[in-house]
Amino acid sequence: MTFIYLAGGVAFFVVSALFVGLCERLRENGQ
Repeated sequence: MTFIYLAGGVAFFVVSALFVGLCERLRENGQ
C-alpha cells in the first residue's frame, strides 16, 4: 500500500512538472 501511495505521489509530481513546463512554453509562444 505504501508503494502505491509513493508511486502516485511521484506520478503527480511528474505530471505537475510537465504541466508547468507546457504552460511556460505556451506563454513564450504567445508573446
